Amino acid sequence: SSRSVAPLSCRAAHRAAIDGWLGRSAGAWRVALAPLDAAQRRMFLETLGAYEHALSDPLD
Repeated sequence: SSRSVAPLSCRAAHRAAIDGWLGRSAGAWRVALAPLDAAQRRMFLETLGAYEHALSDPLD
């Protein structure tokens, strides 16, 4: 299946809150993945991708 990414826009009043939330998320991912070596990070990302793919498959 093909996925496309659409840009999102938000009101200026919400921009700081959204940037703060996304920034915290990125920082948390960096902390969580930092102890892993390259092979472990690759396995984690492949597992996450397989999980996401399974969610998008239609139910039997």
